[in-house]
Amino acid sequence: FFFNDTATTEIYTEQIVGSVRCVQETVIQESIEAIEYHTVEYEKANDNWNNEFEQCQVLSRQYILVTQARSRELDIISRLIEHFETKLKGLKEYMIERLL
Repeated sequence: FFFNDTATTEIYTEQIVGSVRCVQETVIQESIEAIEYHTVEYEKANDNWNNEFEQCQVLSRQYILVTQARSRELDIISRLIEHFETKLKGLKEYMIERLL
């Protein structure tokens, strides 16, 4: 935009430079707002992930404890059954001897 008239060239140059500055400021401001928005969204998502991860760890520990308790209970039940079977076998043998 160069004209023979220096004043006209200067006016157009100032308008172009002013427009570019205005666009730059707008783009910078919008970019800052977008960064701030996405930073908040990222922090929320990260907090949610951390909470879910901690919850999974708690549930995993609970599962292990419950599984261990059930394993102990099954062991006790197995030993009781074995004990009763031994006693019943002995009682059966005693009753057979008494009847003969």
